[in-house]
Amino acid sequence: MLNSNNKDTKVKKTTITVGEQLDNWLENEKSYLRKVVYNRYKIMINHHLKPYFGDISLKKLTLQNIKNYFDLKRNTNYYERNNQKLSESTLRRHYSTLNAMLQNAKKLKLINTNPLKDFEFQSSEVKNSAIMTKEECKRLLTAARKDELMYRFIYTSLMTGMRVNEILALEWDEVNFQENYIEIKQVLTSFDLEVQTINSTRKIIMNDKLLKLFQKHKNQQFDLHLKHVEKYNFNRNFVFCNPQGYPYSQIFYKKKFRGILKKASLDERFDIYSLRLTHDSLQRNNKIPVKISCFLTSEHTIQDTISMYKENN
Repeated sequence: MLNSNNKDTKVKKTTITVGEQLDNWLENEKSYLRKVVYNRYKIMINHHLKPYFGDISLKKLTLQNIKNYFDLKRNTNYYERNNQKLSESTLRRHYSTLNAMLQNAKKLKLINTNPLKDFEFQSSEVKNSAIMTKEECKRLLTAARKDELMYRFIYTSLMTGMRVNEILALEWDEVNFQENYIEIKQVLTSFDLEVQTINSTRKIIMNDKLLKLFQKHKNQQFDLHLKHVEKYNFNRNFVFCNPQGYPYSQIFYKKKFRGILKKASLDERFDIYSLRLTHDSLQRNNKIPVKISCFLTSEHTIQDTISMYKENN
């Protein structure tokens, strides 16, 4: 007698190609995506993934096929005008899309295993962001004073140690003005919001200055949004966003940050990712355990954490 579990895990007979499954996967995701996000996926699939993988049988796709694809992309000038190659962040999105499609195909029993199961995308660009001193932080904030959005972005990162994509995804519902903390629940990918797993969710205590900064920012943001009410994005309530309520991209902040660095006469090795590293470094130098000052697990209250902090000082 056959075990019913074996029947449930049996792979379906199919001749579907990788290209066809990419199309099927995207159409299934369409209802969950904003139109602009859907179109970005479609361009990526039609211009990059399908021309290379399109005719390969889904069942015969191998890890080596995928590795060869990334090797080819890293050595091909995609932007002919200036001989530029696709960035590593763009290639990572290609990887994430392939992986999501393959995971879905396995769930639908179209393949036995996902060839990317034990593969971790490794960027060919090895870059270590530099860490700033206290004096350099002061110069940076002084230079950013006239740009309120960037000043608040920089100050938030330095004071909380939040990742860039966490700051961009932060919504007002996650800022608790009564108990003085920020709750990190999600990150902003290049395409759309991605909710983090519970293990990544945490709460961060706000100091008095950050609390007042957020209160002022919210009031000013509300006044600004009233002027754009007809085009405003009421589906989300982002803290850091444009007047229509949509978040700016990391590219926007990187460009603005470079301008502020230049104004402050600071080393070009610094970037927006230096802010989180600098926060961690300053915490260690001040002998404040990062685990206590920044992270609050779900079983701890704010008062628990404050008590822990006092016990360690």
